[in-house]
Amino acid sequence: MVNLWTISSLMIVMAEPKDKTSSLWLWLGIPLGAGILYVLSVGPAVRLSERNVLPATCITKFYWPLRILDGTPLQRLLRVYVRFWTPRPFEGDFTGR
Repeated sequence: MVNLWTISSLMIVMAEPKDKTSSLWLWLGIPLGAGILYVLSVGPAVRLSERNVLPATCITKFYWPLRILDGTPLQRLLRVYVRFWTPRPFEGDFTGR
């Protein structure tokens, strides 16, 4: 049987913690998970921007907190990750040969 998380089941878990450590992990896990998802979402957002689905100004405004990584080793890692998501330039001619 698949256990699906819903908002109501999450609220029940938050309302009745079994002990203090499970409550602590919940309070640490949710912001940490949200932060990780925020950073990882920059790749798909850049891809959508390259395809003109999202405006570039939207990307620069929404992801401006990531500028804190400038000059750190994590910046290089983030650039490699974003480069993975960007479409490769077209190589070839348009004749279909």
